[in-house]
Amino acid sequence: MLEVHALKEQLQNNRQLLASSLYAQDASARVIARLTKERDALLKKLEDLSSSTSSGRRRRSGEEMENGQDAEAEEGGHKKRRHDDGESMTSVSATMIPPDLQQIMSAKGKELSEWRRHRPRSEGLAVPSAFGAYVRHALGASSLPSPLTELQLLPSGYLALASAGDLYLSSTSTSTSTEEKVIQAMTLPRSGLHQLVPAPSSSASTLYAAWCEGPAANKKTWSVGVVDNVSAAASSASSSPLTVSAFTLPGVISKLAAHPVSPWLCTAYSTGDWSMHDMAAQTTIVSAPAAYAPNAGGFAVHPDGMLLAEGGSDGLIRIWDLKGQNSRGTVGIACQFEGHTAGIQSLNFSVNGYVLISQQADGDCWCWDLRKLKAFKKLERAGKGKGRSGRGNKKNVPTPVALDESGHYFAACDQAGTIDVYETKQWQIVHSWESEKKNMTKLVWGNDALSLYSATVDGELWEWHP
Repeated sequence: MLEVHALKEQLQNNRQLLASSLYAQDASARVIARLTKERDALLKKLEDLSSSTSSGRRRRSGEEMENGQDAEAEEGGHKKRRHDDGESMTSVSATMIPPDLQQIMSAKGKELSEWRRHRPRSEGLAVPSAFGAYVRHALGASSLPSPLTELQLLPSGYLALASAGDLYLSSTSTSTSTEEKVIQAMTLPRSGLHQLVPAPSSSASTLYAAWCEGPAANKKTWSVGVVDNVSAAASSASSSPLTVSAFTLPGVISKLAAHPVSPWLCTAYSTGDWSMHDMAAQTTIVSAPAAYAPNAGGFAVHPDGMLLAEGGSDGLIRIWDLKGQNSRGTVGIACQFEGHTAGIQSLNFSVNGYVLISQQADGDCWCWDLRKLKAFKKLERAGKGKGRSGRGNKKNVPTPVALDESGHYFAACDQAGTIDVYETKQWQIVHSWESEKKNMTKLVWGNDALSLYSATVDGELWEWHP
């Protein structure tokens, strides 16, 4: 009898606990619903505010760019811009990549991701202990005309340089003497060459380029194009067989970044906007919806082609989602990284796609984990290369960095000309070279990190190898 009474009392207590739990759950659900409604309302207000701010920015940018720009004719609701051969380029201020192009991009991204998982380590890759035997050599018999604005290594083994508005090619073959490696300027049908980016193609004979032409600063026009037959031009003893196709863009181009899907090219503008173009069709695929990163110093496309990183003078790094997976299905900012104390100078994705390396204007570099969305390493460079004042890089003079093709080594130069080589597994300095050459502006690794090339703004070229 007592046992039955105890069981009944326990049952009653359990019923009371269950009732209390159900009441608390119901109250929690009501609170969550109310907070969700408030959140959605705030997000709606934020989108409306961003849209109005974006329109104002674009309106102001358009008014500033009217001086010195050709008039644009309206045809069928799209803007038609004239390019060199008299034809027109259709450009749409779109914020969403068309579905058919999204499929192409997604397929390419999956292909590259699978390739990286099974990518073997090169048997000829330099080991850290080998860097001690590298010696600096002058590349070419004389300096190139200044200013030298670009230095790139082509998959074919040639160095491509933009110096004083002209294109130069240099052999990197170890069988060629150092003094003979720089060959004469390639003949281009355009002047004012400013930037170069190798096209991600197995043919290794194509460059994307940006030109700046005009009689005065406020009358200059900027254009991008494709330079074909580069390898053939470098090996030809006759006149240069280079071919160029280009079209004009409405803005000052600050950076170029090749997309893994060929022939797509991304361009960043001084106003903070960016666009992606199909270079074969000479059309704009997508444009950033607003000016987020003024004076973009860092601009890079993820190895899979699904993300784009942009960093400006405000010190913020914005990661754009090119797949358009937000609520509107448009290109938007997936996340942003904070922490830099100066404007962004350069951005580099690691070969495996898991790390983003950013450099700010005073030289300090940060390593960001793209999976955990946080910084895991800071490479303090601002205090290196102190001058007589002992104040380091206080004037924010640009110093070059370079990640080798394998992703195993990262080189960074300071103001005094010292080049430090980091091994990216532990991010420790494995070797340093004292170059005694200040004002270095460009660094680029050779194949398998068996050589390193550096350049000064005055047009001096140097090669480091055993």
